[in-house]
This record gives sequence, structure tokens and C-alpha cells, in this order.
Amino acid sequence: MAKRRKEENVPIEMIGLVSDQKTKKPNTYWEKAERLYRMAFRVILCVLPVFVIVFVAVCSRAFTYESIYCFFKDLGATGSFVNADYQSVSYTYEEGERSIVSYRGGVAVVGHNGVEVYSPSGEILLVKEATMKAPRAVASRKFLVAYDCGEKGFTVTNTYARVHQGETEFPVYMAEVADTGHFALVTPSDDDLSHVYLYNENCKLIHCFETTYAVTGVAISENGSHIALLGLASKQGNVFSVMEVYRIGDTTPATTVMLEGEAPLAVDFTNNRNLSVLTDTALRVFSLSGEERNCTAFSGAIVAFDSNEHGTAVILELDDFTATHRVIVMDKKGKLLTDTAISGAVSAVSVAERRAFLLANGEILAVSGRNGEIVSQKCDKGAVGLFAVDSKRVRVSYAGEAKLYTIE
Repeated sequence: MAKRRKEENVPIEMIGLVSDQKTKKPNTYWEKAERLYRMAFRVILCVLPVFVIVFVAVCSRAFTYESIYCFFKDLGATGSFVNADYQSVSYTYEEGERSIVSYRGGVAVVGHNGVEVYSPSGEILLVKEATMKAPRAVASRKFLVAYDCGEKGFTVTNTYARVHQGETEFPVYMAEVADTGHFALVTPSDDDLSHVYLYNENCKLIHCFETTYAVTGVAISENGSHIALLGLASKQGNVFSVMEVYRIGDTTPATTVMLEGEAPLAVDFTNNRNLSVLTDTALRVFSLSGEERNCTAFSGAIVAFDSNEHGTAVILELDDFTATHRVIVMDKKGKLLTDTAISGAVSAVSVAERRAFLLANGEILAVSGRNGEIVSQKCDKGAVGLFAVDSKRVRVSYAGEAKLYTIE
């Protein structure tokens, strides 16, 4: 007689669990991934305090009251530019010569008594007193260099403070500043025709270029990697333009371009790879290696010129009697956008994205870079200059105000 199998007493509530355990298969991939991520997280938690301690010990100079104060001031100043409504800006009126430049969507005014910086909404952000006989200013997106043309002093500011103040050995007659904080000052010299002092973002002198030609233009790329010098040279009775491009940190040029029979006027980086060069007979765009991307020859007196990250524009007077002018606009890569003739006495030009704004006979002319179409809008009398805010908005500067206009 066969033995009866002993029955196991299993609680009824465990039956489903036992069944699931028998049928469920472990997902080994996700279990391994979970263990790895958990382990990595624990390692990071262990290493992070050590990293913070080492960083503070090595870079203790960065954690000062002044640096923390400047950080929050810069953060607040940036917020005022980003969030502000663009409006007309009223500034202190002064008799005599002044330099009014577009600065971070607002306006910077450099006059005989110092520097004033205004936000896009007209809020005054900075006032620094300084005595200048012939005030001049250049600005990038972040920094402003003010100098007294023909004197030795200069001042570097941002939106809320004076970063540096100094003097050069010889009088300054030209300056340039990049978004990185690198800036250059051009002076004459006893031994050479020109000296170009190049400073880094900490306002420390990197190098002094001693040139055998008279420097008429200087430009620094947005990322602070290159500096370009443009000047007038002569050899055996022949006059020519020379452009030298240096990698910042080097003392020998990476690129040299010579243009015989042309007088140099201006040079500018339209982006980190291309430069625009203006002479008395042509507007050109070169690559960093010296390759000529475009050349538009012209004749006639140059009335106005502008070059920035959007492109380059030059205005030529073709006929003084009929006030006919030629407008040439190129994009940042050297592509010709517009080459057209207009009527009216043009006094200023500013380049925006695929558009150029002109100041002519009490009107603002917006010249399209796509089809050459011109849209005009009346402005108040007494305008002394203009600068584009974007492709639709432009500021026109007057004696005590920079008015904002919108042109669709």
C-alpha cells in the first residue's frame, strides 16, 4: 500500500505570493544600473567636501568681500538690462565734445567731466568723474574704455564700477576693447611709428607691439584670441596698407596682408574668424588666414562707416550737388547684401542683423539687406548720431537725450 504524501499546510494568503515568486524573473540590467548609480552618488558625496576644501584653500583670494560684492552687483546690473523696458534715455547735458556709444542695450556718455552709464530703460547705473579735454569711448558687450584723446590717461569700467584707471608712456589716440575684457591702446612713439599696448582681462599688460608703420586701426576678436593691426607703411617711395593679425600671446604675426596703393582707414572683427578692412578705395572681408572673402571697390568720399558682429556698412558720397550716396552693406562673412544709391545728406550709419539704419535729412532710413527695400521714419531735428538696438529698434542721439525709434 503506497504511502500517502504528507500535505503541507500553507496559509491561503501566501498562495498568491508564492505563485508570484515562482513566476517573477529578476531584471538584472536595471538592478545593476541602480547599484552603479547608487555607488556613483555615494562617491560624489564623499569627494565633494574634499574638492570644496581644496578649492577654497587654493583659490582663497577669490573669496573676498569685494569679489562677492562685485558678483552680486554684476548680477543685478545684468538683470536691469535683461528685464528693463527699452525707452528713450535722458543724460546730463554738457557743452562741447562728447562721445556717446551704445552699451548693453543702453547708453554710455563720456564727456569733459567723466563717464555716465544708463540702462535701456534710462536708469543711471554708473557715474565716474574725470576731466577730459577730448573725450573718447569704445565699448564691447561687457566693458567700456574711456580715454582723453591726445593725453595719457584712460579708464576701464563695466556697468557698475570703475575696473581700472591708468596712464601710458605716450598720449593715447585710439583704443579697442573685447567682450572678454582684453583691451588695446594705440600711442605714438619716439623710436617707432606706433606703440600698441595690449592688456588682458585683469588689466595687466600682455605685450607692447612696436610697429614700423603708423597704426590707423586696431581690433580684438570677441573671444579674445586674436588682435589685428592696420596701418600705413611706405617702402622705396611706395605707400601701402598693411594688416597684421596676431594670436594673443604671440609676438610674431600669424597673418600679414599688404594692399599696395591704398590708404588704410579701419579694421574690425565681424566674428571670431573674419575681419572687415576699409581703405580709401575698397571694402574687404578677410579670414584669419588672410584669404580675401569679398572685395567691393568704390570711388567717392566716405561719409560714414560701421562694423560689428552683424556685418559692415559704408556710405559714399557720389554727387555733392544732388546729394546722391552709395550704400554698401555686407554680412559678417563678407556676403554682399546691399549695394544701392539713395538721395539725401547721410550723416551716420549703424548695422543690425540684415539691415542698416541711416540718418539722413531728419529721417531714419532702414535699408533691408535682403532686397534693398528702404523704409523711412521722421525723427526730431538736431540729431548727432544713431546706433541700432536690434533689427527693428534704433536710438538717435541728441544733445541731452537718446531717443528710441521702432521701424517695422
